[in-house]
Amino acid sequence: MELSEEQRQVLDCLQKAATGLTTRQLESRLSRDRDSLDGVLSELVERQLVSRLNTLIPSYAYRRAGSRADTE
Repeated sequence: MELSEEQRQVLDCLQKAATGLTTRQLESRLSRDRDSLDGVLSELVERQLVSRLNTLIPSYAYRRAGSRADTE
């Protein structure tokens, strides 16, 4: 599966996190602007590589193949 450099960076960051990360946390860790990051996250969710968690503040987590997470 071909991934852009931005997508790889987001996935790497989420894989290293012990829990899900908010968009703001990802922005801070990756030095990305919100609009760019929102687009990358949407693409990764569509490709089922990242899950949007059911949290008050939208959070995202790396989705491992075969695992079932409580997601929207």
